[in-house]
Amino acid sequence: MDSLTLLAAASANQASGVFDAGTPQAACELQVTALGSPSFSAQLQGSADASTWTALGSPLTAAGTSSLTPSPPARYFRAVLSGFAGPGAVTALLGFTAGSGYTEASGGGLSIPAQAGAPAGTPAAAAGTVALAFDTAANQLLAYNGSWKAVTLS
Repeated sequence: MDSLTLLAAASANQASGVFDAGTPQAACELQVTALGSPSFSAQLQGSADASTWTALGSPLTAAGTSSLTPSPPARYFRAVLSGFAGPGAVTALLGFTAGSGYTEASGGGLSIPAQAGAPAGTPAAAAGTVALAFDTAANQLLAYNGSWKAVTLS
C-alpha cells in the first residue's frame, strides 16, 4: 500500500494540507497513531474539486485504521483533527490500496505549506518523518532535519 503523512505529530486542532491524487480514488485508508494519551477526533475528508469537502467514513477517536470507499470517488484528500486535548500528538496517514489507480495517477501530488520567506522555529514531526515547507520568494524546498535545509528549484 502506498501511503503518505497528512498530519505529523499534530498537537492542536487543524486541517492538513491537501493531497491531490491526480485521479479520483475509489479505495483508500486512514491510519491514525497517537503518542501519549491525547483525546481527539481525526476525520478524513475527500473532494472532487478541492473546495467542497465530504467526510469519508466515521472519524477515528483512537489509534487505528479505517478502510474507506469514497462514493463518488475523491481526487483530493485532507485530514481534520478536532477535539484535541491532553498530552501527546496525533499522526494521520493516508493510504491507497493496490488497484485504486493511485500508482497510475498523473499530475497528483502532496500540497505542503508555502510562504514568502524561509520558515523559522522548530516544527513538530513524528518519528521517521520530516517537516516540509516551500519558500515562494526564493523558490526553495525546505526540510527540517535538526535545522532547516534548503534546495533551490529552477
